Formats: sequence, structure tokens, C-alpha cells
Amino acid sequence: MRETINPLTKKREIIMKKIFPIVIGAIIVIVILGGILGVIIILPKGGSSKDSTEPVITINSPTNSTYTSKSLSVNITTSDSSPIDTIW
Repeated sequence: MRETINPLTKKREIIMKKIFPIVIGAIIVIVILGGILGVIIILPKGGSSKDSTEPVITINSPTNSTYTSKSLSVNITTSDSSPIDTIW
């Protein structure tokens, strides 16, 4: 607990800080609540990971051809064999 000046209202406030660590997969999200603004800190859990396996990207359509249309729909499929489970 500490006293501070609120930058928005210019009034003195007492800050009570609560810290909540939340584990989500390979990361730890630390939520710090206190005063006017809360803070969210995201940390790697037990170190960081680097994805060194390239994903496979397959272009399903359009096929290799000449098109005269100004707009085309693109359909792709992706896969990744690495243990990192999110493909963006």
C-alpha cells in the first residue's frame, strides 16, 4: 500500500496492489491491479520457445492459370509439425 498522485485527477490516492499470475500454456500472464490503471505483463513460462520448423502452406485455389477478373478468392491450407500449436 502506498500513496500517490492520480495523473488524471491530480488528487492523492492510496494504491493497494493485487497481483494475479495466470498460467496459460507456455506463458504466464501477470495481472497487476491497483489505482486507476491495471498492468498486464506477459512472460514466457520456464524460458522461451522458437519455432524452427517452417509451416507447409498449400494454395488450393486459384489454380495456376491466367485470369481476367479483377478479384479472385484465395483458399489456402496450412500445417505445422512443430510442438508450437498456433498457426497465424
